Amino acid sequence: MPAPLKVYLTSEEDELLRLVSQAKDIPPRTRSRATALRLSSRLWTVTQIAEYFEDPDMRHGLLSRSQRFDGYKRHVLRDLEIGVVRSVGLTSANIL
Repeated sequence: MPAPLKVYLTSEEDELLRLVSQAKDIPPRTRSRATALRLSSRLWTVTQIAEYFEDPDMRHGLLSRSQRFDGYKRHVLRDLEIGVVRSVGLTSANIL
């Protein structure tokens, strides 16, 4: 079982994140991240958090002892001569 992320929140920070996670005028991605931070502070593992959000494509892992990756990889195809972005793709983070 993966270890929980070490997130420490004060009661004020936790309350602010609760309000953010419930606000309808805040983008869904931001609300989800606020919820994930609150769950991490309650010692949930990244696997438990991914299951809570019911996202089978979301992946979590370690790049090194201090660097983690969460979620997805973004792929950008850019024309280097003129600087225009030609294509953007998204894959789960475990795809090489």
